[in-house]
Order: sequence, then structure tokens, then C-alpha cells
Amino acid sequence: MFWPKVLVRLLRNEPAFRSVLRNRAQIAAEELAALLRFMLIDQQIPPKTLAELEQQAVMRNYVPPRPLVLAANDWWLHDEDGNVYLDYQGAYSANNAGNANPRVTGANHLAASFSSVLSRARRNRQLPLMAHELQRALGIDYKVLPMNSGCEAIEGAVLLAKLVFNRAERFGAKRSDWFYQGKQPKVVFCQNNFHGRSSWAKAASSNPAYRDPFEPNCCESEMVNVEFGNVEQLAAAFEQYNCIAFVAEPIQCEGGMNVPAADYFRQVRELCDRHNVLLVLDEVQTGLGRTGAMLGQHHFFDGRVGADIISLAKSLSGGQEVASVIMARPELADLIRPSEHGSTFGGTPKASATIRAAVRELEDRELCAAARSKGDYLLAKLRMLCESRPEIIDVRGVGLAIGIEVHGHGADEICDRWRRTSFVYHGREIRGCWTNSTHGITDETTVIRLSPPLTAPTDLLDASLYSLALALKHPEAEKYRRTDLESARSAYERGHRVGNEMRYLKKRARRFWNDLQWVKKENS
Repeated sequence: MFWPKVLVRLLRNEPAFRSVLRNRAQIAAEELAALLRFMLIDQQIPPKTLAELEQQAVMRNYVPPRPLVLAANDWWLHDEDGNVYLDYQGAYSANNAGNANPRVTGANHLAASFSSVLSRARRNRQLPLMAHELQRALGIDYKVLPMNSGCEAIEGAVLLAKLVFNRAERFGAKRSDWFYQGKQPKVVFCQNNFHGRSSWAKAASSNPAYRDPFEPNCCESEMVNVEFGNVEQLAAAFEQYNCIAFVAEPIQCEGGMNVPAADYFRQVRELCDRHNVLLVLDEVQTGLGRTGAMLGQHHFFDGRVGADIISLAKSLSGGQEVASVIMARPELADLIRPSEHGSTFGGTPKASATIRAAVRELEDRELCAAARSKGDYLLAKLRMLCESRPEIIDVRGVGLAIGIEVHGHGADEICDRWRRTSFVYHGREIRGCWTNSTHGITDETTVIRLSPPLTAPTDLLDASLYSLALALKHPEAEKYRRTDLESARSAYERGHRVGNEMRYLKKRARRFWNDLQWVKKENS
């Protein structure tokens, strides 16, 4: 009886589907019009004029290098002079599945034909399916609260922790005791953290460049900072202050690709349980494959989820949407009441459909395993390349979240040289590798960020090391040149790539079939 039901639903919703098809046709026409305008008008505006307009009209909160990026696809960046760069930044881990991933982009565009924002005051099909997809992919029953930016998600996670403290029975004794003694509840953060750029996130930061220009900062009286990876300091903070939550990133990406000891978060979990403190983990950059696991915390909890509350963003939508989520244990999530927190754009059909496609792409491309194997290989090669360089302090990372720590502000100079140092890959000249620096553990160091799309081929990452060796002025740079990768691909190599793509399509077909059987079962 399944197929007759499909036909009945199609006929019943025929006006809606007719509207969607009409929208698709109009959108296709508008895309052609926009392309024509771009090619004949926007593209013809001189770079000097654009620079003047940017100086006149755009606040100077970023100072990117001069080349104008015309397009980005897969792991490539194309500038307006025809140069091609290897993307080693990955938009701060937003493009784990590659720039302009076709599967994610297609889902995004189709969803846009059905509706724009509906607001959470109306139900839609995509939101519950997205939440179910995340539960299934992560293997947890945590409930989802959709938001927009990563900063909103982690700030919302802390707000939820405060709400839980105010309502949950487990905190009843603490609440009564602290209320009568006039004690203020505290949330503990890590030094060198990066949780975004809102007023709250700046107050939680230990970086003077982020915090000091915006003083006085709100909420500082509620916050305590401890050293990342230092269990003794955290234990002392729990003893000294009235702590309700501990907030951390599994790996500090923006803080310098800092990786804690293997047993750090297990000890943190034990401390939180002993002191009745909630553990909140910010997985905005580390989540969804970047570290070689679905979540960064999987490395520290034997593949399990150890946090009470999680925030996800960036690659959650494959770089296509401003979309994020808060995920919390059901007993905590159920404490929130309608209208207490939310977002107009959070959980839109378009964002939810895009997230579903991004998660499925991550799984079907096996990008977690790819990040592990590529990351291990790249890390070993980088350590070999950098071990004799006096300006390099350390090379560290997990998966394809890798940092090269450099004395002083040398990372910026090296990044600039690397972007302008070419190499050849399969008959194609690559202008350079484009990334930027992040912060070091101290003010005296900076870190070169290596977070390419997880889809970038291993041999391409290997070939790019010659460019890095030249940028570092390595005396034996030629040793890292892969001349065997400079010629055009052989027929065997092209056939191998086709074979990999066929295996990927087979997985997608199997997923489609399994989903179809599930839908049939739900309709029976």
C-alpha cells in the first residue's frame, strides 16, 4: 500500500509542488540574469575601485591579503588573475566537505525553492528529520535546539546550563545554600579559549586583543578562567568557587591547535560528577570530522560523548548556511519551556535540509577516516620537515587540525610566503597554499593553521610540502619535491578516481534504499 499512498500525497499536495516547480524555473532564470550581471558589470569593476569602496564602506575588522578570490571549489581557491591556490584554511573548518560541495549545495538550493524562513512558530518537515539525523550520526539521544552562528550556539549552551541549575532537582541543595549565603554561581572557562565575538564571548576570553578594547565587559563576575589541560587548577576552582558549569573546546583550534593529554577530559568528567558541575563542550571547529572523529571529544572518551551539553556549527551546514545547534541530554533539554530561548532563523527548512545533506556527505565520503589517515601522514611529514628549522617551536594536532608554532609573529610572514610559493601538481601550476596564522600559547608565539578540506587528496597535501619547505627557506627543500606528482595523471590514476566515485555513489544508493524501507515501515 506504500506506492498508492505516495500517489495520494502527491495529488493532495499538487498545488504546493506546482508552486515549487514554478519557483525553480524562476530561480534558474534569475541565476542566469545574476550571472550575466556578474560577468558584464561586477567582474569589470577594477580592483583599485573595489579597494577604495571597501575602505570607504566596510569596517576594518579584517585585513585579508590583496588577491581577490573569484571562486572556490573542492580544495581550490581561484583568484581574478587566473591563479589557483590550495585552501589550507578551510574557512576555519566550515568547509570540511570541500568548498561548494555539490551535494550540500544542491540540497540547499532545492530547499530554497520550497520556502524562505518560516520561523519556529510554524512546523516544517526538515527540522525533526535534521535532529533525528544528528542523533543517529552521533549515536546519542541528545535533543537539538537550532540556532545560527557558532557563538550563538555555545552562548546558548551556557544559558541552558544556567537554566538547568535554576530548575533541576539535582542542584536544589546548591541553589538553596548559595541563595541564603549570597553566593554567585560561576562558570569556568579555559585560558586561550575562543568561543566567538559576542560581548559574552569576549568577557570569557583571556586574549587582551579580543577583550580589552570592549571593556567594561558584561558577565565577567560570573566567570573563572583556568589553564587548558590543567586538572589541578580546575579542581582548585571547583573547590574555591560556586561552579555550575565547565566550558571548554576538546582541542583549542583558534587558541593555537592545543591538544590536551589523552586522559584530561576523563579526569574533567570525574571532577564534574564529583562536584555536581555540568560539562559543556564547544565542538564548533572540532566537530564533524575535522579531528578524524565525528566529535573532537570522541578522542578522549573512547568514541563516546562525555559532555552534558554540546555546541555544533561551521561544517554542520557544509559551509552553505549560517546554522548551528545546541545538543543536550534529554533530562536537561526537557527543562526549557516554550519562548524561553530561540531564533527566527534557527532550524529553517533550508538550514535543516542543508545540515542533513552535510552529515550524509560526511558519512558517505568517510571523511572521519580520511581526516585520521591524512592527518597522521601529514603530521609525520611536517615534523620531519620542521625539526631542523630554528624558527619552529612545535608541530602538533589531531586529524587535519594541525598547527605549526613559530617564534614571535613569524607565522604571518611564513603564511604570506607560502601563499606566493608555487608548486606543480599533475601538470597544473599551483600558485601557493593559502592559510593564515592563529594565536600561540604565549604572546611571544604565533601558529600556522593547517585545516584543509577533508576531501583534499593525500598526494596533493604531500606535494604542497615542497612549497612549504621553500617558504621556510629550508636548505634541503628539493628533498620534499614530489617530481612524480608533477606530470599529468596516468590512465590508471584517472580510473582509480572514477572507481572511488563509483563506490561513493553505491553508498549513496544504499542509503537511499535503506531510507525508503524505513519510510515504508513508518507508513505500514
